[in-house]
Amino acid sequence: MLDALREVRPPFSPEGAVAEFAALLSSYGAQLSAGRPLRGEWPRERFREHGIAYEPAAKAKSDLYVALLPAINSRRVTCSTATGW
Repeated sequence: MLDALREVRPPFSPEGAVAEFAALLSSYGAQLSAGRPLRGEWPRERFREHGIAYEPAAKAKSDLYVALLPAINSRRVTCSTATGW
């Protein structure tokens, strides 16, 4: 189940984006975030400042998409918003 989906488009402040995402995670009671394994320690340090642990994702975004495609194509994944997909 997907509860929230957020996107930050340029131009933006990376620190501001981390603060926004950390606040959202905290509102769900989450203490761990996973993301792209890029940028060294920067994401870990910024999220840690907000009380959130950040770990590099085990799989690349493209691998996750490939794994999701069969569920989308078989209509096992639906959108519950008014706009739909």
